[in-house]
Amino acid sequence: MAPDGSMIVAHAFHGALHLWSRGPDREGEWSPAVVMSGHFNAVQDLSWDPEGEYLLSVGSDQTTRLLTPWKQKRKDGTQTSWHEISRPQIHGYDMQCLAAVGRFRFVSGADEKVLRVFRAPRNFVENFANISGAPLDKLLASAVSDLATKATEQQEQLSCVSDQYRETYFHPLNLTARRQSRAA
Repeated sequence: MAPDGSMIVAHAFHGALHLWSRGPDREGEWSPAVVMSGHFNAVQDLSWDPEGEYLLSVGSDQTTRLLTPWKQKRKDGTQTSWHEISRPQIHGYDMQCLAAVGRFRFVSGADEKVLRVFRAPRNFVENFANISGAPLDKLLASAVSDLATKATEQQEQLSCVSDQYRETYFHPLNLTARRQSRAA
């Protein structure tokens, strides 16, 4: 269930995620919403972002996936649709468990019985702001405030694209629009 109680997500053994939204005018009624997919094998676990703005899932297809509502401004209003925007982990073992441990941080575990902690780089946070419509300064502040130890040092790390990878290995992209599918 989303942190604000407005949505429920269920996972299926064939890889699909099913979303229900609470009816704004009818107490206790749930309506099916967009069916999200992505995993091609069983989904083993999922976890909402603490703010309820995105969803993480892990599966037997050895991946961790991040899905979020993509808000696009149109002439007739704003259209919202759910999309996978990231695969923060592709593993050699089936993924089994997942926990969001702060804003833009999570821990995952696989069949090998090792837990790994991941933190989003600044480029991801910038793209997330473009896609979700959330203010970048608010997202960066929340990402930094979650880092309990050495906050100043961590903030400096978030201010650059990535000190972790050399430029030849990591080329940041800024996403501002959905990729259009090609006609066959």
